[in-house]
Amino acid sequence: MGANDLAGWLGRVSATRAVQTTCVSAPDADGGVADENVREIAACQRMVAEQPKSARNKYLLGRALAAAQRTEEAATQYRAAAEAGEIEAAYRLGLMYVDGKNGIEPSDAEAAIWLTKAAAGGYIDAAAELALLDWRRTKRDESRAAALALVNAAADHGSVAAQRFLSDQALDKSEPDLAEALYRLLVVYRLSSGADSSAEMELENKIAALTRRLSAPVAVGIAQKARAWAAR
Repeated sequence: MGANDLAGWLGRVSATRAVQTTCVSAPDADGGVADENVREIAACQRMVAEQPKSARNKYLLGRALAAAQRTEEAATQYRAAAEAGEIEAAYRLGLMYVDGKNGIEPSDAEAAIWLTKAAAGGYIDAAAELALLDWRRTKRDESRAAALALVNAAADHGSVAAQRFLSDQALDKSEPDLAEALYRLLVVYRLSSGADSSAEMELENKIAALTRRLSAPVAVGIAQKARAWAAR
């Protein structure tokens, strides 16, 4: 992946995400996570049966199956949705091949195919993950620097995946850059509105832990910087 490719993808990035993210209109307050997964899968299966040509419905079924750890079934639905043009499905299928777990064999080649499809459709996190693929598999300093520049470009264009990676990198230094790590996570928090409650709580805990390690004036300044970034 080159700079020209990423520049083209960034030009097509949409700041909006599809509104519908679940098949069930409201969670069951009396049920546990397992019950919610069962209800969500059943609801998505009904939607797919009623509208078999809907790529979005297949994607939603894939998400529900993935949440229930039914990874191979989820991959089947993601693939069907991605082949029908659902870019979020292509992105999640690509990540499955990056991670390679729960019955899915890791494959950089397969990951690149699906992430490229998602990135070409304007999915900025896919562009970031493609750059990270290059960064991880190359040993040449120049190539890693070029890949990291693409990750930074994706972060500047609103990629949560890129921002998270850069936060981790800031903490992995011999002398951790706490301010940079906190700034990146605060940007992630602003970009991740609508995330599931457990992921949001985990992110809030990380932010709180970093904040406690910095002085109050520094933390406030970083928060203002993140707020200004989000308001661009």
